[in-house]
Amino acid sequence: MTNPQTFDTDVLIVGTDNNTDVGNTDVLVVAQLSADRTRVTLVGIPRDSYVALASGGRDKINAALFRGGITNTKETVENLFGGLTIHYVAQTNFRDFIRLCVLFNGFAVVNKVS
Repeated sequence: MTNPQTFDTDVLIVGTDNNTDVGNTDVLVVAQLSADRTRVTLVGIPRDSYVALASGGRDKINAALFRGGITNTKETVENLFGGLTIHYVAQTNFRDFIRLCVLFNGFAVVNKVS
């Protein structure tokens, strides 16, 4: 029998809109898996949010990657969320997104609102 986790797990998902992992981010999402592993909460961060960067100064949050790499981006988001500890970071780019779409042979989106 395994011991249940006693803490939430927080993951920062970062995506760029180009074919590299440098430059500005296009997508920033914090995913939190509950301690009992029954819920996932996703919070998107608007890329044009004007924030204090962990590397110093203020700028749009999407500039954090360009101005200090993934560490700066992670620390900026942790600060933005009042000291939340980000346990993992997943970074992707547009090229990787295309590869996933091909791998899964596309995907359907169902919008219950439209």
